[in-house]
Amino acid sequence: MIQITRKGSIHIVIFALHSEEESVITLFKIFKQCNYFVTLILSKRLWGLVQETIAIQKDDGLLVFDNNTPFRQVFNECNDFLEKNVADLIIFSEFASCGIRETILYLKLIKKHSVCVGVFDYDSWFARLPPIRFNGWKIIKRSPIVTWLSCRITFKHFSAYFVSEIHRNSQNPFKELIRRRTNKKVFDFPFKLMEDSYRPNLDYEFPRFVIPGKIEKERRDYFSILNFFSNPSRRDYQWKLILCGRPIGSYGEKVLKESDRINDLMGEKRIEYFKEYVSKCDFDAAMTTATHILAPVKKGGYKFGKDSGALYDVFKYNKIGIFDDSYFYDNSLIEKNVLITFKNRQELHSIFDSIIGGSFSYEQIQNEFESVSSYFNKNKFTAYLKNEIDTYVHMRV
Repeated sequence: MIQITRKGSIHIVIFALHSEEESVITLFKIFKQCNYFVTLILSKRLWGLVQETIAIQKDDGLLVFDNNTPFRQVFNECNDFLEKNVADLIIFSEFASCGIRETILYLKLIKKHSVCVGVFDYDSWFARLPPIRFNGWKIIKRSPIVTWLSCRITFKHFSAYFVSEIHRNSQNPFKELIRRRTNKKVFDFPFKLMEDSYRPNLDYEFPRFVIPGKIEKERRDYFSILNFFSNPSRRDYQWKLILCGRPIGSYGEKVLKESDRINDLMGEKRIEYFKEYVSKCDFDAAMTTATHILAPVKKGGYKFGKDSGALYDVFKYNKIGIFDDSYFYDNSLIEKNVLITFKNRQELHSIFDSIIGGSFSYEQIQNEFESVSSYFNKNKFTAYLKNEIDTYVHMRV
């Protein structure tokens, strides 16, 4: 444990035991750019994933817990730390409880401090009945039901909420849904940020497509992509496809099996994939070499404006994005000006044909690079968020 010494600046605590590392990294970088003191409360697994990317300074705090540390011990140590180092705002980057006892402890923490929670999953927070998911034949998973119950019990006790959103002061439908249930503050926090300007390479040797994220049936239609590349005539063109996420369940295994079949048909390994969790190093490497990011999202797969990490990846890694048009909650969103969108499988395959054939024109989207770069500028988002947090904290004092 590192005890911090404050000198008047706002103190933010990022509490993340089960979150994705990118969320922790992004929040930490934003808050440091806002000149806040930041404390990280992380699991040992998460700390191992982020420690090389973020720079803990002497004025910042750090608590790291073994992955198997009992939650009561985590709660007691956090409580002791917060007694000595008062937090202006605690960020729960993701909320999940493993049981009623944990929920009771969380409630004590939430009621005592100003806590802002990330709300991402409609079924966990707002479904009228708990989600029923199976772990094997007729075996109901317990964790989604417990999480649903914990979210229902704790929701009204949080001091503020945030949605994962790439826009400032967004009209995200999920954000509006939260506002209909509470009059408390709802922030826009991005999952990732564009570091510089948006200038994807349009002068590539041949297209290298990548689909980021877990291979699961509920979110993306992988076979809309694989069906195109399974045509033997695709062997005459140069292209690569990387599935940059671990397979989930029988659907994931079917996707890998079909990828192997296409590779055999092509006579070489045109489709690459991972069988296990994709490390940040491997993910970054795949994204760096890619030319296009594919998001064959299913309509309704991202309920009420929940965003796909693929959209953030387009701007963070400076890549050309190809998205299902049904993903966007508003057709006037500025990012659509630089993305290639399709409404059905036929349109998608026509786009692929022209890209691998070298005839696709990027002129229309290229003309919008400057305006999009200006809009998604990291400094603008940080300044906006600093004003939002400063105002919120000072109103609560």
